[in-house]
Amino acid sequence: MNAITRRKLTDLRLAMETDPRQQALRSAEEELKKDPKALKLVEKKDAALAKYMQLRTELGAEDEATIASQEELHQAKLALDLLPASKAYSDAFSALNFLYREVDEILFGLFREIPHCGGRHD
Repeated sequence: MNAITRRKLTDLRLAMETDPRQQALRSAEEELKKDPKALKLVEKKDAALAKYMQLRTELGAEDEATIASQEELHQAKLALDLLPASKAYSDAFSALNFLYREVDEILFGLFREIPHCGGRHD
């Protein structure tokens, strides 16, 4: 049984590594890394996130400076999300994430079900 399971999991891993959605994500990631505008926007978003987290920790979520910083973070994320390379990456990620969720449900969905008391637990 363990040998069969191991072989099936190896086959699944190989199938997922060669899946076109995986390849599309890798390609989109490479394109995103090559885009100088994207790199600048990522730095800007990261700086806005760090600033927001610091203000939220020090001043609280309701402080005006924190709220303004949150808006700056939102604008930085929005600018990054609107880039074509970023959109292509996001779309490729979503497609691959859907695949992973399907596989997860097939492999582990049965274990998430709550058995009914007094009934059979096949």
